[in-house]
Amino acid sequence: MKYYLIGKSLKHSYSVKIHNLLSNNDYHLLELDENKLLEFLDCGDFNGLNITIPYKESLVDKMDYLDKIATKTHVINTIVRKDNKLYGYNTDYLGFDKMLKYYNVDVKNQNVLILGSGSTSKTIKQYLIDNKASNVYVVSRSKDLTYDKLDLIASKIDIIINATPFNMYPNNNKELLFDPDNFNRLKLVIDVIYNPYKTNLLLEAAKRKIRAISGLYMLVYQAYESELLFNNKIDVDIDNLYQKICLDNINIVFIGMPNSGKTRIASKLASLLNKNWIDIDSLIEKDINMSCKDYINIYGENKFREVEHKVISSLKNTKGVIISTGGGSILDDNNMFILKE
Repeated sequence: MKYYLIGKSLKHSYSVKIHNLLSNNDYHLLELDENKLLEFLDCGDFNGLNITIPYKESLVDKMDYLDKIATKTHVINTIVRKDNKLYGYNTDYLGFDKMLKYYNVDVKNQNVLILGSGSTSKTIKQYLIDNKASNVYVVSRSKDLTYDKLDLIASKIDIIINATPFNMYPNNNKELLFDPDNFNRLKLVIDVIYNPYKTNLLLEAAKRKIRAISGLYMLVYQAYESELLFNNKIDVDIDNLYQKICLDNINIVFIGMPNSGKTRIASKLASLLNKNWIDIDSLIEKDINMSCKDYINIYGENKFREVEHKVISSLKNTKGVIISTGGGSILDDNNMFILKE
């Protein structure tokens, strides 16, 4: 029995790891353009598929059956082949619901702004309507409500949900689609992106003391619901699975004053958790072929900070490791952005 995640670009995906932990060891990534996708749908050797960008809507009309949510949203992310017929489901809706419950979020009577108007946005909008949000606004670059018009509604918004791939790995950066300072009523930001775990949108929200939630739990739970459709029964604690995925993919970073024990404690924790340990100063010394102290004495601290930033930047997409930093790493906001992601 074969199962795949289908999309145009899957560099960001954690799906194989998640489905393996859900006891599916025959799950694979398959990047296909549209022509190859339709051929695979007709003739490919598969029992079940998960669908991601940009095919969640285009394949709906190819299904022989749609579940209730897929019928309402006209969006699917799971396909099951049974008796030579294709059954389409929307488990993203269930994943979003479970994520909100995990974090004790109630959208009833809230004014919600969704960034983006694509397939994930349509699923989330339907969920918000079904769960009695007061008003749901959808902003995009091409619809009636564009990003340059957000000032008209900013003072009304309680919750912002990013349903775009903006700032998703490997294109994560410090840009924002809007100015969060204009949203003086805002109390919650959700980003359905899970890689990086903390996008700049979430980091900026947290900086303003606004609650910030990553989309990783949604990903894990929709995968669980997909596996139930593929295999009917799974004995797994989803919260424990989510925590394992977090631990496997999120870095633990030690910062602090010089000689405060960062290196010693990071090394000890890496051993306890059986994780790789990266020491920034050691990487720098390998790069410059001398001690950090000698380099600073010869070339000055400003030049050293440039080398330090280059080394930290090289770790931008490193996951699941323990990192100990030099005492001055936090002096550069760009270093902290990379480490906090």
